[in-house]
Amino acid sequence: MKTILITVLTIIVTLSAFPQKQHYTDFKEIDFSHIWAEANNSNLDLDSLNQHFTESYYDNHREAFKSYYLLKKLLYAKSQIPKRCWETYNSVNRKTIDSFTNHIIASCPDYKSLAFFLYQSEPLDYKLTNERYKNDSVYYTVTNTGGFSISHHDQSQGKLTDVNQASYEVGMPAGSDRQYAVDSAMLTPDVNFLNNHRFEPVSFELNKFQRDLYNEDDYKFYWRPDLWYNHFDGAKIGAVFNGGYMNNIHNFELRFLYNTGLSQYDVADENTNDFDKLDIQFLYNTATPGLWRGSEMFAELRSMSGLKLAKGGMRFNSSNGKTSFFGFYKLNYIPDEIALQYMLMPYGWGVDRVNSNIHFGLDHNYQYNKGYGNIRLEVATSALLSDYSYSYMQFESKHEHRLGKLPVRTRIFGQMGFGEDWAPESSLYLSGANPLEMVDNPFTRAAGIVPAELAELGNSTNTFHHSGGLNLRGYSGYLAPYQFENEEVVSNYRGTSGAAFNAEIPFTQLSSLNPFDLNDFLNFESYLFGDAGILNVNSPENDIKWGDFRADAGIGAAIKVKWGKYNDLSPLNIRVDLPLFLNRPPSEEEYIEMRYIIGISQTF
Repeated sequence: MKTILITVLTIIVTLSAFPQKQHYTDFKEIDFSHIWAEANNSNLDLDSLNQHFTESYYDNHREAFKSYYLLKKLLYAKSQIPKRCWETYNSVNRKTIDSFTNHIIASCPDYKSLAFFLYQSEPLDYKLTNERYKNDSVYYTVTNTGGFSISHHDQSQGKLTDVNQASYEVGMPAGSDRQYAVDSAMLTPDVNFLNNHRFEPVSFELNKFQRDLYNEDDYKFYWRPDLWYNHFDGAKIGAVFNGGYMNNIHNFELRFLYNTGLSQYDVADENTNDFDKLDIQFLYNTATPGLWRGSEMFAELRSMSGLKLAKGGMRFNSSNGKTSFFGFYKLNYIPDEIALQYMLMPYGWGVDRVNSNIHFGLDHNYQYNKGYGNIRLEVATSALLSDYSYSYMQFESKHEHRLGKLPVRTRIFGQMGFGEDWAPESSLYLSGANPLEMVDNPFTRAAGIVPAELAELGNSTNTFHHSGGLNLRGYSGYLAPYQFENEEVVSNYRGTSGAAFNAEIPFTQLSSLNPFDLNDFLNFESYLFGDAGILNVNSPENDIKWGDFRADAGIGAAIKVKWGKYNDLSPLNIRVDLPLFLNRPPSEEEYIEMRYIIGISQTF
């Protein structure tokens, strides 16, 4: 009953947050003198403009899109209206579009349709939709989803054709149409030039770890060789294929890895040939403005390192660009005990049981004068095909506030879990991420790059940490025993409900000397930290009972490697934290003692 209530409540909240109709803001509200100045700026970066234009459209950032769209339309109008018609226009103290359109109508009335186009707020998107053959000719239907059309370059005519309908037909001799494109010169402020072509233009290139994310000319298709390693598969060799248009349309990544078995370590002799011979991963996402402005669809299929995973869902961005709503289905499966050989935390997985969930939630970003932050709400419940039965509600708030030169970062986290049959890999962990979160990081997807012994559990703390969960980093690898009133002792390193507060105060900026700060390649940061939290200790079928309150504090340092111009590589974060204080240390350790942990993920 709780599961049904949580799911229904989330759907109601999510749907009620959206307006019933999508409206486009009146461009007359914009300070036109500023737009005019930008249009006449000889140093205007058109690639950057195109990037922001498309991002604001597909992400549904209405206010930003309004400005970028007006600038693009003004640049187009200036390219088509003779210079003599607008060169005497003075934008000073003329802050509305009316002043410009009135000037064009008075000086060159033949171009008033282009001037009036500046008022058009519906996004412009030409699309080649239909074809029919008659005698020796072929006819194409051209539509504009924005419902408004302007002069554009029609390749079949070889000149600018003034067409002011939302749909029209173009004819040409059959056989001469293969390269036909609407507005082939790409002069108009079209939000998607890819669907303007008879045959969509595609380029195929070697990926040199530098992707041109915002090229309007064609759909980019890349490939590159790939290498990886884990202790069970040994050396892995393969290839990665990826592509997309303007970083928004039909983005995908397909990865194949052949597992050689070379240089295995820490594998039992009888299991040395039991590893999977092939790893496959497919990722896909695309904007879906036809369904809803600001919506996107995403999916993942993965068979890697012993784990089978499927995921699919949608995200909706609100018009203010600050809030997004999401819903997705996720399934994971470990087929047998052999597959546990891969895992960095083999003790944290269920075997031969399907773990599937449906998730709903929202992300909200906010910003003010001295700081910014993010709030995330999420509910999840067991779903179709699941062999488990559980659900949870989760809240997380991350915040950074600047006190002079010092940024103060905080995180508040809370989760309430329900159900009597929990998947162990989805449990809430005291010190960091659960196993299901860790397999999304290629460095911790399997033991190898991080040795399994660094993540083992025991009666003392260990040395590896991955951010997540309650994030009490000082208790990494510790069983965290709890004693009941009847003297029964249980481990409290994972549970289903809990709350935590985490804080970091970076102090690197207090010094003007930072020899590790190498611009786009390497950043160094040192900080003070503290974590505190509590985790339930009851078994799922019993009433909630809280374990011991635990806390840690210390000092840490992090290095971020950013790879400069190689934008196809994700930054690498390496941390060394010294949790010098624990309020409930293991029996053989002191409250204040030299300890260290190593992490390869940002703390929060």
